[in-house]
Amino acid sequence: MLRDLRDYLRTSAVKIFKRTMTASRYIVFAFLLSSASLVAQQRLTLQQAIAMALESNYGLKIAENNEEIGKQAYDASLSGFLPKIDASGTTVNTKSDIRQQIATNGGQTIDRKGANSTNVVGNIGLTYTIFDGLKMFATRERTRLLNESAEISLRQEVLNTVEQVTLAYSELVRLRQQLKALEEIMKISEDRIKVAEAKLNVGLAPKTELLQSKVDYNAQRSEYQRQKALVPAAQLQLKATMGLPEMADVEVQEQLINDYTPSQSSIRGALQQGNQTVLLAKNAMLVNEQLVREYRADLLPRLDFNTNYNYTKSTSEAGIILSNRNRGFNYGFSVNIPLFRGFAATKGLKIARLTAVNANLEYENVLNQLSVETLRAYSTYQVDRELLKMEEENVLLAKENLDISMERFRQSQTSILELRQAQESLQQAQSRLITIRYDTKAAELRLRNLTGDLVK
Repeated sequence: MLRDLRDYLRTSAVKIFKRTMTASRYIVFAFLLSSASLVAQQRLTLQQAIAMALESNYGLKIAENNEEIGKQAYDASLSGFLPKIDASGTTVNTKSDIRQQIATNGGQTIDRKGANSTNVVGNIGLTYTIFDGLKMFATRERTRLLNESAEISLRQEVLNTVEQVTLAYSELVRLRQQLKALEEIMKISEDRIKVAEAKLNVGLAPKTELLQSKVDYNAQRSEYQRQKALVPAAQLQLKATMGLPEMADVEVQEQLINDYTPSQSSIRGALQQGNQTVLLAKNAMLVNEQLVREYRADLLPRLDFNTNYNYTKSTSEAGIILSNRNRGFNYGFSVNIPLFRGFAATKGLKIARLTAVNANLEYENVLNQLSVETLRAYSTYQVDRELLKMEEENVLLAKENLDISMERFRQSQTSILELRQAQESLQQAQSRLITIRYDTKAAELRLRNLTGDLVK
């Protein structure tokens, strides 16, 4: 599953990159995918960042190994349905002193010192379990569920990685948008200074307007530098989340799209089907049910079919029989009925039943808690989307208001205080818009992770 997802993301990233980069830059990016390094700052899409994170994330590698372990354990559980075949062989060489008196032949006596004898025994045996209380079926189902749990854990790790990378990427986008908005405000302040200087030179305004414009401009420059100082830390966080802390700095997209429009009914249904924590709790409940079946099977009779092929050969330098060879096979059935085992089986069964009850309670508890959390996340996302629309409208209104105020200021029809207030209103509206964009994306990621919809 992880390999298919990585291949899809990598293929999509390469297609996008081919459309936007020259051939030489494509070679550099291909080297980036293999060696996790960038020669210069290049634009990194969110999809590319996710694909690179899935390649290098240690948690994913561990989860992938656990998935493989689960597959191997499931395959091994098939051995309970197959016969067991064993082969054994022994050979024994003996040197001994023999004195025998034979009843026939007039009481002949055999007296031999240091006589050698050899005994060779070979055996091939087959045992096939016909009935073991259905334990083999319970074991097979339990290992299948454990394998499925490993796959669920892997998918959860993928979802968490995608969420973390997207959040880190969105934070860097937020800072870039904030810097761009401050650059726009600073440009307006530069125009203010030019207008104030022109008006001062012709005697249409006092010097205080020019001084106040310069003070505001310097304050904006200071804020710009503070915001700019946060970028390296955000880039480092993104690279660390991707598992590539040594790669060079990269540029990100200027804006992320918020087009996720779920309904409350779909959210409720997706929780039980797509939430990985719920699925893990459900699997744990089913695994414990199979453990109860396994312990119960230990209290039932066991029926096996057995067959053996035997080979025996012995030779002796002295004695009545100088050579003897036997070969043949036997077969039959064996029944094992447990009568008393020191209460170990019954105690184990009781413990397994209590553990199964706890697993059921844990499943219900997880489902209830995540249902509340999912509805809360849905509500937060809906509120953030409404705020996003409102703030987008506020920015447009603030820009129009600033344009009018700036034109009135040029024509000496308004005071610098009105222009400054309009400028601050635009700055605050842009800051709120950038913040709510990030908050909306974070709420979307959380909701989609809870419903398992973050990765298709």
